[in-house]
Amino acid sequence: MNVGSFTQLAGTGTKNFGFNSIHADNTVEIVVGNLFGRMEAQHARLTAENLIEVDVKVDSLKIEAENANIVGEANGIGGQGAADQTTIKNRESGSYSFNERTILGSD
Repeated sequence: MNVGSFTQLAGTGTKNFGFNSIHADNTVEIVVGNLFGRMEAQHARLTAENLIEVDVKVDSLKIEAENANIVGEANGIGGQGAADQTTIKNRESGSYSFNERTILGSD
């Protein structure tokens, strides 16, 4: 799905974009119970009640969830640099990783 922006501000179920199924020219903002799949966007703000497990290519990424397992690129950077580019809002006690590296940034 190619869109200018994608917004879903409420939801409690699972949202699964599948592999390579959303490309937004601007912003992706999602609130759900669990989030899975692949997405590309300039800016992404992902909120899940439980789990975020996504493959991303974004310029900036903000997340809020109990746990997050993310792979891909943030601001054109992979590895630890991608984890360093990511911020977590309302950090819980769960695990937060980007390319298997711990995300330390808090909002």
